Amino acid sequence: MSDIRQRRVDVSSGLNACLNYYPANSTMAMHEHEGHQLSIVLSGALAESSSGVQQQVYTPSLCTKPAEFGHANQYGKQGTLIFALNFSKQAFDEYAEGVALDWHWQPLTSKPLLQMIKQSVKGVMINNDSFQQQFLWDLLAIRQGSTVTTERQKVAWLLKAKQSIECSPDNLNLTQLAVELGVHPVYFSRSFHKHFGCTPSLYQQRCKVSRAMQLLSKNKMLVEVANDSGFSDQSHLTRLFKQEIGFTPRQLKQFIAG
Repeated sequence: MSDIRQRRVDVSSGLNACLNYYPANSTMAMHEHEGHQLSIVLSGALAESSSGVQQQVYTPSLCTKPAEFGHANQYGKQGTLIFALNFSKQAFDEYAEGVALDWHWQPLTSKPLLQMIKQSVKGVMINNDSFQQQFLWDLLAIRQGSTVTTERQKVAWLLKAKQSIECSPDNLNLTQLAVELGVHPVYFSRSFHKHFGCTPSLYQQRCKVSRAMQLLSKNKMLVEVANDSGFSDQSHLTRLFKQEIGFTPRQLKQFIAG
């Protein structure tokens, strides 16, 4: 995958932080990492599989993966932006002695922690052992267990609703969408949040950010990107980009361009 864009920061001995952009619809064959990894999807989506089990991942999500865990990836149709913390086995044991990692994806809903991650993404991760250790403990503390909710377990109308939001280049009327699906708007929002970790309106906002990210990878002007991805104007695009992933569109465009 030569089109991957990566920014790596060696934080300390045995720990590095990487920001990775994977192009739309790209794939990564079965592989493993030498050390332990915690990764956060900041924009886009992916499907990750191992030993016949597949997890569908949306933004923002947190993943833990133990060292030498074999997995393969299919990245989303708008590209995927991931922030990863990579620990050597020794460094992880020093930071989090007694913690056993498993393969687990889950929605990341802690707003303060998300803000800290966004600062870390921009290379502002404090070079201080106690801060880094607490940051790791905070991430590990929000893990909810090892249960996997696959697409097959979700009801058909919810999958149809998610697909409608993803495929629409404009702002869908979500109340009308609920009516068309034959469910009450409140039940629609509650069920969507339960299964996908965010409300339909927030998911629609994140899909617009992901769509804009893909257009930025094609080197389009910011005004064009705003218009073509459903934002009211360029300032609206910039505001939501900073809110969702911590970057301005211009900064991300420069990163993707290499």
